[in-house]
Amino acid sequence: MTTATQKTRTVRLAQTGQALALVIRQIEDERVSVDAYFLTPIADGYLLTKHDGTKYTTRLGETPSCTCPGGRFHGHCKHAESLTALQERGKL
Repeated sequence: MTTATQKTRTVRLAQTGQALALVIRQIEDERVSVDAYFLTPIADGYLLTKHDGTKYTTRLGETPSCTCPGGRFHGHCKHAESLTALQERGKL
């Protein structure tokens, strides 16, 4: 039987020049990954843009959603969860 791996995630906002960036750091097993997304406000959320041009639309509110693969296929993702956590803490 395989055991589920534990993920630890931290999130912060970083100011880069005039742009605001969402930085998500995730540790799973012994692997560390860091993703950064430039944030562009939209009516009910944010457009997230990675350095490679990948874009996701993340909507906040009562039922957060995201256009990333996780959001589309699983109904939740690190983008929506991270932005919601920052919003709840008054950071957005």
